Amino acid sequence: RIAGNLTERLKSHNEPGNVWTARYRPWRLIYMRDFEMKLDAMQYEKWLKSVQGRAFIKLYHTKYFRY
Repeated sequence: RIAGNLTERLKSHNEPGNVWTARYRPWRLIYMRDFEMKLDAMQYEKWLKSVQGRAFIKLYHTKYFRY
């Protein structure tokens, strides 16, 4: 796995002192997808941050997570 340990990455996003991810704490993993090529993963991450990608995230979260 290129990204390394997913548990550790999520933990680092939630730690105090991480100014890049502090605004939306606590982070939870709601979706995961594996890629063979790092470039494909980077392109997908860029898409997720687009208007269409954010709409997908919102729809996925609403459909599968009821609190």
